[in-house]
Amino acid sequence: MFWPARSAREDTVQRCAHLRRELNIADDSMLRSRKARDAMEHFDERLDKWYRTSERRNFADRIIAAPGQIVGLDAGDYARHYDPESNVVTVSGDSLDFQGLVSEVDALVSVVRERHSRTWWDRT
Repeated sequence: MFWPARSAREDTVQRCAHLRRELNIADDSMLRSRKARDAMEHFDERLDKWYRTSERRNFADRIIAAPGQIVGLDAGDYARHYDPESNVVTVSGDSLDFQGLVSEVDALVSVVRERHSRTWWDRT
């Protein structure tokens, strides 16, 4: 929504840039990262890779625990993992600072509420 695909039309590129300016979204915002979305969207491909590369074929999915709490698992054997101590989500080895992302979304919500506090029918 804020960063178009490389193949986007010019009017789409301009709309995205306008939204980022209007909502104070920095170019280096965590919202720009597609890593988390891609990790979930292409999870089946990651399972294929895990199957090809895992040495012991231990597998853990949807884990909520500090790293190292499960003995016998290599780092790549965690499919989807949430560390409640650091608020980091890891999907097949790709990590995302979940708390940082939540903070950015909270800031975005505040900007939207501040700038668009009235509904469209109040503006007529």
